[in-house]
Amino acid sequence: MATGYYIIKQLPPDSSIFASTFMPASGERVFFGSHSVHAAGNHAGIIMMIDSRSRHWNDKSDDIFNENAPLFGGGIKFATKGVGPRDGKGFGDVVYAEYNRPDSDVKIITGGRGGLRLEHLTGDSGAISSIIEHADNFIKNHNSGVHTYTYDGLPGRGFGRAANNFNSNSFAHGLLIASGVSIPDRTGAWVGGFAGWEYGPELYNLGSFDKKEVPR
Repeated sequence: MATGYYIIKQLPPDSSIFASTFMPASGERVFFGSHSVHAAGNHAGIIMMIDSRSRHWNDKSDDIFNENAPLFGGGIKFATKGVGPRDGKGFGDVVYAEYNRPDSDVKIITGGRGGLRLEHLTGDSGAISSIIEHADNFIKNHNSGVHTYTYDGLPGRGFGRAANNFNSNSFAHGLLIASGVSIPDRTGAWVGGFAGWEYGPELYNLGSFDKKEVPR
C-alpha cells in the first residue's frame, strides 16, 4: 500500500474486508498520527499496528499491544507512542513519554478528537522493534531524574526561551529519526501546522533515544 492518509471518522465501523488486505506480509504497519489541539496546531503521535504474523503478537514482554483497533476490523492490535506534560500543567511541566495515552494518542484510533488523521510510513519488518527500543531508551533517560526536558506546547529558542523545551511533535520527529523510519514532511502539510516539529533533530542529537545517554 502506498503512503496515504486515512481520515478515521470516514472509515466504516465494520472494516473486516478492509482489514484483510490492510496488513503487509510482515504483519506490521507504522503510522504518523495526529489530532487537532486547537485552530493553531496539531498533536502528533506514532501509531503501531500488528496482526498475528508479527513477532510482537505473542511476545508477553510487549504488553503495550493490548488494544483492538475497532475501526480496522478484527485481528489487528495497536499501540501508540507519544509524549505530553507529566502533571498536566502544560508549559513548564516535564516531557513525559508513554505508550497508549488514553486521552490523546489512543483517540487517534478510537475517535473522540477533532481532525484525526493517519499517515502510513512503513510496513517494513523490524520498524516497530526499533521504535520500541528507542522509545524505551527515552523513557529510561528522561521520564524522571536529572535529565528531564521541559514541556512547552509552543517551543521556541531565543528571546528568553530556554533550550531543552520540547513537545509531542518534537518527540515524534526525533523518535522517527532514531528508529530509522521514513520522516513525513510536516512543512505546511496540514492546516494549523505542527509546532515544535523543527526541534526533533535537536532532541535526537542530544542522545535522548540512545541506550546510554550522551553526556551533556
